[in-house]
Amino acid sequence: GHVSGGARRILDASGRAPLLSQALQETVAKAGHKGTTQHIWRALEKEAAARSAELKKEKLPEAGSEKFPDDRLRRAFKAFDLDKNDFVGAKELKHLFAQLGEMPKDSEIDGMIQLCDTRGDGAVSFEDFLGIFSSPAESLRAVDVTALKDVVNGEHESELEESEEEQEQSESSSGSSLEPRR
Repeated sequence: GHVSGGARRILDASGRAPLLSQALQETVAKAGHKGTTQHIWRALEKEAAARSAELKKEKLPEAGSEKFPDDRLRRAFKAFDLDKNDFVGAKELKHLFAQLGEMPKDSEIDGMIQLCDTRGDGAVSFEDFLGIFSSPAESLRAVDVTALKDVVNGEHESELEESEEEQEQSESSSGSSLEPRR
């Protein structure tokens, strides 16, 4: 079933009709038919239930059925690479999460980087990023789980703190920022 524009306006976020609009209440009263309000409520609830069932039927694509071309992944990577140095570092990830209203701990950011950073640069290169999307299972099998747990549990000096210190030093001498650790 399709919910009409008028009916959609009186449905709340859960798809139920919290109350009939003033105009609809007046129309029902003018119609003079006993039980019209209940009929409208039932029809609206039926529509909302049908729509809810439709949404539940919509499935995500099968795992591995979607392939992303390198140029599309390159564009995504460039969007994350805020300082355009061909690496995504801790500060960039932290900024991106802040834009999404999330504030992960430094150790969680470091863990995200470690999951992708196959070369140990302390930042994610495009090649690292591409590897995750082209063969995610292989990438996950290669993860040093013990080291990752240590990073996420904060049992190391924060990569973010180290990169901030290095950035301050390099900014004073070279003027560059957000360089990955090498």
